[in-house]
Amino acid sequence: MDKLAQKPTVTTTTGTLAGLRDEAEVFCVFRGIPYAEPPVGALRFMPPVPKKPFSGVFDAGRFGHAGPQPFDETEGSYEEFTDEKPGKPWVGNEDNLTLNVWTPDPDGKRRPVMVWIHGGANWLESSRLSTYHGDRFVARGDVVFVSLNYRLGIFGHLDMSVLGGDKYKGSHMNGLRDQITALRWIKENIAAFGGDPENITVMGESAGSIDISWLLTAGHLDGLAKRVVMMSGIAGLVGLSGDLKTGFTPAYGQELARDFLAKMNIGSMEQLLALSTDEIMTRVMAVMKKVDMLTYMDSLFWARVDETFAPDDPFRAAAKRSNNPIDIMIGYTAYEMGLWLFWDETLDQHACDWAAARIMDFSPAQQAAAVKTYGESLPQETSGVQGMYLLGDSIFTIPSYWFADEYAHHGGNVWMYQFDWQSNDRQRALHAADQAFMFGKLETHAASHLIGLPANQADREKRAALSRAMQDSILAFVRGGDPNTGALPAWPKYDAEKRSVMLFNTESEIKKDPVGPRRRWWYDAVYKPALDA
Repeated sequence: MDKLAQKPTVTTTTGTLAGLRDEAEVFCVFRGIPYAEPPVGALRFMPPVPKKPFSGVFDAGRFGHAGPQPFDETEGSYEEFTDEKPGKPWVGNEDNLTLNVWTPDPDGKRRPVMVWIHGGANWLESSRLSTYHGDRFVARGDVVFVSLNYRLGIFGHLDMSVLGGDKYKGSHMNGLRDQITALRWIKENIAAFGGDPENITVMGESAGSIDISWLLTAGHLDGLAKRVVMMSGIAGLVGLSGDLKTGFTPAYGQELARDFLAKMNIGSMEQLLALSTDEIMTRVMAVMKKVDMLTYMDSLFWARVDETFAPDDPFRAAAKRSNNPIDIMIGYTAYEMGLWLFWDETLDQHACDWAAARIMDFSPAQQAAAVKTYGESLPQETSGVQGMYLLGDSIFTIPSYWFADEYAHHGGNVWMYQFDWQSNDRQRALHAADQAFMFGKLETHAASHLIGLPANQADREKRAALSRAMQDSILAFVRGGDPNTGALPAWPKYDAEKRSVMLFNTESEIKKDPVGPRRRWWYDAVYKPALDA
């Protein structure tokens, strides 16, 4: 992968690109391709402007900038985020609207296309992280793989109309508008890279998956994507970023924006526009150090209803949408909250009622009912671990089931999985661990944090086998809309009655409604009353 030599060229609608070819001639890669004008100066906090054509040959040998964000070593090494030398606590640049293409060869063939939208709570991470490189998919599956950057945090996911008025209305959705701008560029140009513009699968995890749920149900992927893969995320951090009735409303988003900007000591749009990136990030990081990661920072930068871009949240939109033309694979990990133990080692030490008091706008009676349900459903676990499951179900698991039910009920083809492989006894099958296996990146910097290194050769081989099985299932889905390969148990299509789910593990299996008792409580006590209101 690191032995690359110049220079295959591709001509696109915006200009000619010079990429890199690996010495083994397995793939070519084109990095840092600009798909939109830099969102700086007069374009800061404004909708994306598609990239204007350029003259000459663009050197696509280097990754573009990550978006501005605090550096977090659990996400990747410093050099994975930036070409700058270490020295400051944040990384990135506002000029970051770029994408990357891996292809077996820009030879005019029509290969299936995979497009990756990274996670990171919409304020962290980048497509340049080595865990997200598409070379393994390209080598194994003869596909074209694309990853993209989009604006992060305050720059693309906060409602700036609270300071700037109608001119900035809808600015909280600019990060998603970036993604659509990138997808349109891909649709127009991917044939030049050896990809099939009529067979594009859009994939994402966590924030990436959440953003996809909005794009999908608002109709923005119609005509752009044939399939989607959604991993650990629907709609938003349901339960932490507002309840099902109010959490997606513009008013709630504006309330959060006012609070965050006040914490940054910013009182006007003129003041904000005059600040440099460094000055903004210094203030962001000062706030970050004073608030809770999960219940504040990770719950802040989410899509909200926008009358022109997404007039309904994904749950209500899915219920209205019929004859869904886009196939979906949707999944989650069995112990999502294990990831947040990296930032709060006490998270699984609180009693379950502590967790119940921090999700949704539960009444005391609902809190008591939740504690009772999780105590009865998971009697072998401590109260703190029951609370971890309650949090994870609230944010990730139950939204996935409700969305899958609605989508399948209205004519969509759905396959569902639960990632079961455990990294250790405490963090278990934690959020984002499935990415390392799916990408075949089991020993990258991020993977070493997420899943640890293999204990021995036998462990390494078991991990590799699970990784290959997941990759092959994804590739089969990308090629033809069905993840069955014959190597794993037959994977039935998901429906809202049997709820058959693939449990990915060293010994994978199919299980019907694996979180049934917990799911039924959520449906009856929370989702139906809120969404039917």
